Amino acid sequence: MKQEIPVITPEICLTCRTCVGICPMGAISQLRREMSIDHSTCNRCGICVQWCPAKAISFHQELALQKTPLRKTYAPQHLNKIYDLIIVGGGIAGLSTAIGALQKEPELKVLVLDRKRKVGEDINSSAGTWYFTLDMLPLSHEERAGIILQKFTKFGFAVEKESVVLDIGKAFLETIDLSRLMEVLSDKLLGFGAQIETNSFVDNIENTDTGFIINIISNGVTYQIRSMSLVDATGIDAGIFRKLGFARSWDPNLIGVGAEYEMTWSGDPEIIWFIRMKHRNLGYAWSFPIGNRLSRIGVAALINAFKYNKIVIQEELESFINSHFLIRENTKGQISRTNFKCGAYPMMRMEDKIISDRILRVGDAASQANPFLGEGIYYAIKYGLKAGEVLAGSKNGNVAELKPYEDFVLADKKKFEEDKIGYNVDYDRVLKKLNEIKDKLSDKEKWAFLSFIMPLESNWNSRLQIAVKLLGYGEAMKLFGSIARRKIMNRKS
Repeated sequence: MKQEIPVITPEICLTCRTCVGICPMGAISQLRREMSIDHSTCNRCGICVQWCPAKAISFHQELALQKTPLRKTYAPQHLNKIYDLIIVGGGIAGLSTAIGALQKEPELKVLVLDRKRKVGEDINSSAGTWYFTLDMLPLSHEERAGIILQKFTKFGFAVEKESVVLDIGKAFLETIDLSRLMEVLSDKLLGFGAQIETNSFVDNIENTDTGFIINIISNGVTYQIRSMSLVDATGIDAGIFRKLGFARSWDPNLIGVGAEYEMTWSGDPEIIWFIRMKHRNLGYAWSFPIGNRLSRIGVAALINAFKYNKIVIQEELESFINSHFLIRENTKGQISRTNFKCGAYPMMRMEDKIISDRILRVGDAASQANPFLGEGIYYAIKYGLKAGEVLAGSKNGNVAELKPYEDFVLADKKKFEEDKIGYNVDYDRVLKKLNEIKDKLSDKEKWAFLSFIMPLESNWNSRLQIAVKLLGYGEAMKLFGSIARRKIMNRKS
C-alpha cells in the first residue's frame, strides 16, 4: 500500500524557506529556484504542510522514489580545506560582511557560499534605500552611477481617498539596481582575494572546540571544509542558526508577503509613494519610480499574511492597480505589467539572539530592517560591514569578542522601540518640512500623512500622541477635533 507524502506546488510556493526551518528531519532544502523535499529522509510528520504560510505543501500518494547517493570527498582543488571565515548567503548582507572583514584584515581566507547559480540571480531588479546607503561601501563614482536608477526629493503619502506630497528640497531616497550592486560587490571581493562558491548548499555542520566542520553540496557532490568563524546570512529562515539550535522556528503569523510589478509610469519620477491600505489584510502599497518612465508598484500583506500565497497576493496587487486613484492618475490608463516578483519577509522586531561562539547572523536572518518603511538594504550593509570588522578583529571569536557587533545592532533596536515612527536623520527632515508647510495643508492631507505613519495597532490615544509630536499640541487637537466631528456626523447620517 502506497503512503502519502508531502509535495510542494512550485506555482504557489513563496520560497520563504519556513519549511526548511521547521522540518525536524532536515529533509527540505532549496535547489536553485525551487524548494525540494528529500522523501528518503522525510518522516511524513506533516509539520511542513501545517506551517506553510502559502499552503503550497500538501499530501499526495507516493510515487516510485529514486535516491541518488551523495559522494563525499574533500574540498576540490579550487577550494581551501580551512578558512578563517565562511559566510553562508551571497546577498547584500553576506557580501557586505565579507567586505568588512577583508577591509579590516586583507590576509583573511574568506569564503562566501551561495545557493544560486550566480550571485544576484532571481532578485528584484530594483529596490529603494536612503541616499547615503552606498556611501558606506568602497564604490567609485562610475560604479555608483551604474547602480543608482532614480533619486527622490519628494515623499508622497496616501490613504484610500486622500494624499499629500512633501517636497523635501533635496534627494533623500533613491532606487538602485540591486542585481548590479551585488555584481559589483562580488567582483570587488574576488579582487580582495575572497572566494565565492555558487550553486552550493550547506548539508551538515558540526560545531567543535576548534571551529566548524561543514559539508557543502555542489552539483550533487558533498565537500567537507572547515572554518574558524561562521556567518549566517541565509535570509528569512536563518538556516544556519537553526541547524545549530541557536534560533527558534518562524511563527507564520510573523511572516509578511509582498508582490510587485514593473509598470509604465507617467507621474513625477521624483515622488516616492507609500499608500496605506485599510481594506482586507493589506498593510501598505508603494510606487518606486526607477527611471525611463517606469515604476515598481507593489503591495504587502502585514496582518495574517500566512493566509496569502503567490496567487492570492498577485490578485490583491491586481485589485490595487485596477482600483486606486493614484494608479489611474499616474498611468493615464496605459498600464503594462512586467517582471512580477513575490516573496516573504520577517515582520518581527530585530532579533536579540544574534551571536554565539564564533558565529553570528546578519540581515534578514536577524530580522534587521526599518520597521517604519520595511527598508533592509541600508541595515544589511551597515550591520554586515560591522559584523565583518568585528570578526576580523577577534582572536578566538568567542561571545565576548563578538559583543561589540551585538551592542552596535541592539543600540539601533532600542531607538526603534523608543520611537515607533522610525529614527533616520532624513525622517527628521520630513517632519521639519511638514512643520513648514502645515498651514498650506488641508485636514484631509494632514490626516493622509498621519494615517500612514501610525502603527497598525495604534489606538486613538497613541495616534493623538504621534500627532502632537508631529504638529504640536494645538494643531493636533484641532486636527483630531475636525476628524472626530466628521466621524460623529457620519455615524448620525
